[in-house]
Amino acid sequence: MITNVPATLLPYKQAEAVYHLRWGVETHYDILKNDWELENFSGIRPEVIAQEHQATVVISNMAALIEHEAQMRWEERRARGEVRRKHANYKINTSVAVGL
Repeated sequence: MITNVPATLLPYKQAEAVYHLRWGVETHYDILKNDWELENFSGIRPEVIAQEHQATVVISNMAALIEHEAQMRWEERRARGEVRRKHANYKINTSVAVGL
């Protein structure tokens, strides 16, 4: 992260904390652009491009909710001891969860 805020106003540790908060947002942009191909439009008119953009964002948000629900269920199973130890730290794979 690059900033023009002086270190006297934003010490390194605070800047680091802000950067880590931003990381999830940047990761989601990466998924939108590369997995969901947000910049790949089938139309050329501004209205069509806007509709496709909005539809992609809505669908990706729905997929994120589904992925979150699946992860919560997995963690509940793990908490109840229903998950083999070697699988205990697994996470839901976004691409597999939404069929990308």
